[in-house]
Amino acid sequence: LVFWMMTRGCKPDSNLEEKHFLVSTVTHPSSFASPSEYKDIYFGSLIGNLSKSGYKPLVLALVLEKPLEQFKKIKSLKFGVPVIPLDACLTLKHLVMSFFQALKVYIQPIKVKGKLEIDGLDVSLLIERSVKDACHSGDVFLNIRLYYLTQWISRRISIAKCIYPFENRAWEKMMLLGMRAVSPNSLIAGYQHAAITHGHTNFMIQSKEADITPLPDTILTTGGWVKEWLTKESNYPSGIIRKAGALRQEHVSQYQPKSRNGRIRKILVALGTGLEEYVYSLQFLAKSFSITNDYDVRIRPHPTMPLGPEVKYSGLNDREFFTVSTCSLSHDFEWADVVVYVSSTVGMEAVLKGIPAIYLDLGEPVGTDSIFACKDFKWSAYNPEDL
Repeated sequence: LVFWMMTRGCKPDSNLEEKHFLVSTVTHPSSFASPSEYKDIYFGSLIGNLSKSGYKPLVLALVLEKPLEQFKKIKSLKFGVPVIPLDACLTLKHLVMSFFQALKVYIQPIKVKGKLEIDGLDVSLLIERSVKDACHSGDVFLNIRLYYLTQWISRRISIAKCIYPFENRAWEKMMLLGMRAVSPNSLIAGYQHAAITHGHTNFMIQSKEADITPLPDTILTTGGWVKEWLTKESNYPSGIIRKAGALRQEHVSQYQPKSRNGRIRKILVALGTGLEEYVYSLQFLAKSFSITNDYDVRIRPHPTMPLGPEVKYSGLNDREFFTVSTCSLSHDFEWADVVVYVSSTVGMEAVLKGIPAIYLDLGEPVGTDSIFACKDFKWSAYNPEDL
């Protein structure tokens, strides 16, 4: 309720005459480097260039981390494109309705009928826990709010096109349902903002599931490998998947191939998202480098997940064998002799720049290599001694 009250002055003006290009995204404290600067972690420079598209751009932001700090920055932002927090588009009536609907599901969780099996294996316990976690974590409350607020903004402005980061999550489906209930002619694109791996099973759907689940008009992938793989394996409707590129990084064409410095000494470790990847990667690296001073190890956390308690969870007593990157990716590339990755897109970016890459296999049952279709220009490390 406090967050909702703080966003009352952020409502977009009613404008049904001009055609809008809506960008639904997620913001973090790092998204607002200065009062005149907005940096989108998913869409990069696309936001600033949308004014050239012939449509009126608008950013609809799911505010994560330090919301009070972000709300203040959004209110004082002097950026060319309006940034609207989600809660600004929610009426008091719909806020109350969302609360009671989420409370009902919390008290009486959804019961899934029928068999819950994958290849004959009973996964009912996993499904039940997933439903329980969604109810207890606030995800259901967020998803219901998204349905109502998307309807509200679709009545407030004329949405010709919409793009959002596609991960096939529940909140995305609620947004699609809300928008299409009011603005069925809006063209909606889901954008896969980073390279995906075989371990990203959330991108898979079952046969005929597309007949009942909300999907965007187009799914934009990061490159041909992913497009071919998803087209063959994912069960999405024919023609919905289209090849695109990475928006949040610098264009590779701007890179100059890096010259070799001889012996490899400077090692850049690029982490993806997820607590398990952070913890297991740190444990793997500790076994590889903590007993030698011959290498300079620099860890680059994911932009949305700074390195913090993961060090403690990994059981490390100190951080002496590595430092944490505080500079841009381009500077890290200039510094590094080799890039180590688990699932991060940075591994692919390194290969394109001419920097050797090493895939860190943490023993997951499904592979996490973001360059899974490429067998050249990289090594793989399956044990600490391999690295």
